[in-house]
Amino acid sequence: MKILICTAGSGGHIYPALSLAKYLKHSLKTVEFIFLCPPKAIARKIFDKEEFRVIYCDFNLQLTNNPIIFLLKISVFLVKSIVEAIKIFFLLFKIKPDAVVAFGGRSSIPAIFGARLLRIPTLIHEQNVIPGKVTRFLAHISDKVAVGFKVSQRYFKRKDTIFTGTPVRDGLKKIEKQEARRSLGLSESKFTILVLGGSQGAHFINQNFLLAIENLSDKEKQSLQIIHLSGEKDKLKVEQGYLAADITARVFSYLFEISPAYCASDLVVSRAGAGTLSEVIYFAKAAVLIPYAYAHAHQKENAKVMEDKAAAFVLNEDETCGEKVREIIVQAIKDPQTLQKIALATQKLNSDQATVVLAKLVEESVKR
Repeated sequence: MKILICTAGSGGHIYPALSLAKYLKHSLKTVEFIFLCPPKAIARKIFDKEEFRVIYCDFNLQLTNNPIIFLLKISVFLVKSIVEAIKIFFLLFKIKPDAVVAFGGRSSIPAIFGARLLRIPTLIHEQNVIPGKVTRFLAHISDKVAVGFKVSQRYFKRKDTIFTGTPVRDGLKKIEKQEARRSLGLSESKFTILVLGGSQGAHFINQNFLLAIENLSDKEKQSLQIIHLSGEKDKLKVEQGYLAADITARVFSYLFEISPAYCASDLVVSRAGAGTLSEVIYFAKAAVLIPYAYAHAHQKENAKVMEDKAAAFVLNEDETCGEKVREIIVQAIKDPQTLQKIALATQKLNSDQATVVLAKLVEESVKR
């Protein structure tokens, strides 16, 4: 049996796809997976640690304000996209997969279209609250549509849209808090904050979190310790910021084994990508969410679901953000029960069977 999986190039899209593949590989034994993915650095970093076959497809378009250069780039993009689409069509003919599963990404378009023409079963999964353009477009021709948030069902005209939740990355495990802190070389007793901006880091969060801690009192600084996933570009600057503020911190450009970081934390400060939220919910953590203000406001809608359930603080990406983060930190140190209430609300959102439910849908598609 062969299954083709298409995914966009961020960890938030790749990890759910990998979780599904690993679960099905364990349950079906004889299944083979082929992934289609953009050639982004983070994608290569993730897949380099996996044994699955990956074919990198470049449908990327870099925008510019110069109209002449823009027209040239559009022309190159169209030609390149046609070439990549033809490659995917030939791949479908060659490997004859038993199903095509899409987790977003432009490579999903020719893959789902080709599968439809060849009468290969198809399934698409949308991780964000507001479906992306690719998902909305493909929902009209895909055999099955699954969503990570129940409220997302209303964005699709078809009534058979299935709520599954979003699979968390494979290998996550819940560790006792003190043990997790020891494994990271941190104090067992200090108030601990995990800061992250998604799989590639977030410059705005890095910058504004450093502003937030600068204005803490010396006593508050001494009571804190930070785990910060900065991304590669900002790592040195973030390390220097903690050194200047005299705050204990462990700074990483990226963490493959992220369970200890979540389990060690009392509070998470992060973006609101679907993958990150599924992990925050899995570990039942109180979080300060700072959604990315662009990309069709997907993250704002993701964060709103959490905010409506009193399961997170939600801040705008603006000039007041750093000060508001500082206020939340001070409040949390003084009154830990505030975070406990938020963590409890977060726990109620957990859909820990997402991988199992999604895998069942794929198996049903293959057997039809």
